[in-house]
Amino acid sequence: MLPICKPEGLPYILINSMVYWLIFITFFKIGLFSFGGGYATLPLIERDLVLNRAWLTAEEFSRLVSISQTTPGPIGINSATFAGYTTAGFWGSLTATLSLCLPSLLIIFALYQLLKRVTQKKTEFTHAVFRYMRPVVVALVATAVYSVGKGGFTNLGSWLIALISFGLVIFSEGNIIPIILTFGLVGILLY
Repeated sequence: MLPICKPEGLPYILINSMVYWLIFITFFKIGLFSFGGGYATLPLIERDLVLNRAWLTAEEFSRLVSISQTTPGPIGINSATFAGYTTAGFWGSLTATLSLCLPSLLIIFALYQLLKRVTQKKTEFTHAVFRYMRPVVVALVATAVYSVGKGGFTNLGSWLIALISFGLVIFSEGNIIPIILTFGLVGILLY
């Protein structure tokens, strides 16, 4: 749970609402500045929750990533849900999940309204902007891979699980869900 000290004279409900506002602001900011999907949110979650606020330890963050990858749904949303639950229970998970999604919803709605009014000439400008954003997205995903690898690979067994499952995913032409479930189960049994 969140390490919050109770200031003298403040009622519990006020302190509780401050905790949820802090979670809301933290995950809203993460949702606002993470471009490129769920893996791009992981470095921001790690920076804010592990390094800046100390709501999670590095080990808890590593577990957060593992659980978020094996559960159905987008990894960024799963991570926010898990982190919110770890820091402030059910209402913390609900607050973190909704506040992570809210910036994307607002941005998509605003872009839809803008693109509805854009002519063909300005659409080319929009395509150029997204083309130049690709390197930023690649850098964010690479940072996420590095962060996960740094905390997740502690011995030869974890490296073997990662390399074998990666190879199977890359060279499989079919459904990767059995691969994820199988190696998730192997990880659970070994660790």
